[in-house]
Amino acid sequence: MTGQYPGAHAPGPSTDQQRVLSRWRPKRQWLPAAVAAVAGAAVVAVIAVVIIQGKNSANRDLAYEASKAKHSESIYADELDAANKSIGSLKVSLAKPTPTITATVTYTPPPPPGPKTTFDDGTYLVNTDIQPGTYKSDGPGECYWARLSDASGSLDAIIANDISTGPAVVTIAASDVAFKSSGCGTWTLTQ
Repeated sequence: MTGQYPGAHAPGPSTDQQRVLSRWRPKRQWLPAAVAAVAGAAVVAVIAVVIIQGKNSANRDLAYEASKAKHSESIYADELDAANKSIGSLKVSLAKPTPTITATVTYTPPPPPGPKTTFDDGTYLVNTDIQPGTYKSDGPGECYWARLSDASGSLDAIIANDISTGPAVVTIAASDVAFKSSGCGTWTLTQ
């Protein structure tokens, strides 16, 4: 018995014996190709069945929809006639002229404010902010005022000035550029 005991060595088949054995041994190289072919044919058959059943189902659905359409065709025809009559009356009512009302609103802005004849303490441009003329203040305390030849704020711009207690009176000339007051209250044009 060959190969049953450890270390036992049996001689292998001779070259001639190997040739003979290889001719009689079945070769199974065709098996994977055959399995693939059978599987492919099965897949094609399944797809064909699905397609045929889908077409039959689609044909049944179309036949059903066609019969349903024939039945509802008469219902829709009645509704269509009613709708056409409504549209006809709608056309008539749209054709009637509607009156147009137009309103015109005219806005005239107020004229720009002219020079004031009453003003409080501050610095004002003559002929722009205040009118020239004689003004009286209503201040009860110490009042400083100055007529100015320009609005630079320098001492050289002072034409005339005064500090008075109580109401003050000053005449602002049309040639003055500015007028400044502090602590005098409200000035009012008297003439």
